Amino acid sequence: MKSHFTFSLFTTGLIKKFIYSLLCILALTFLVTPALAATATTTVDSNGDVGEETSLVLNSKGFPVISYLDGTKGDLKVAICGNVTCSAGNIITTVDSIGDVGTYTSLALNASGFPVISYYDFTNNDLKVAVCGNTTCSAGNTITTVDSTGDVGLYTSLTLNNNDFPIISYYDFTNNDLKVVICGNVTCSTSNAITTIRNVSMI
Repeated sequence: MKSHFTFSLFTTGLIKKFIYSLLCILALTFLVTPALAATATTTVDSNGDVGEETSLVLNSKGFPVISYLDGTKGDLKVAICGNVTCSAGNIITTVDSIGDVGTYTSLALNASGFPVISYYDFTNNDLKVAVCGNTTCSAGNTITTVDSTGDVGLYTSLTLNNNDFPIISYYDFTNNDLKVVICGNVTCSTSNAITTIRNVSMI
């Protein structure tokens, strides 16, 4: 009798867990299905082999701004969407086309809403940053080589401080190091402080 009672409790527990799991699945389906139905997928750029190495932020209107690699041409490009779904009014600009550039992009918008992009120059094995001169990067862009010592600038990650000075972390392939640069001005053209954080091979 005791063993039968224990088995019954065990069976009852399994049934309760099954019912609970089923209710969770039904609830999740109820909540997620409408969201999936409302999802909008849009092709932003289809001109060649494009769309690798992306980084995305939303501007003040909530419209996507995307940096990415044009693999066909080896260029750094940026797309400024004309609405929240990028379905109309998009502006696509080539930001840097000198050499094979535009991998490992990282994007932020400065106080004026202008894109600031860190990326890797594959031709010269350098870390570069582009500070756009307007919201669409169509004029007045400033491109700076931030670090050129060895093969550097892979896997970039960029943020801006309160003065809009870029701060960039990246990989030094030559020395297997994680590095960070604190730029001395908004374009990283002077007084940059580059620090080796840690030898990656030790992590």
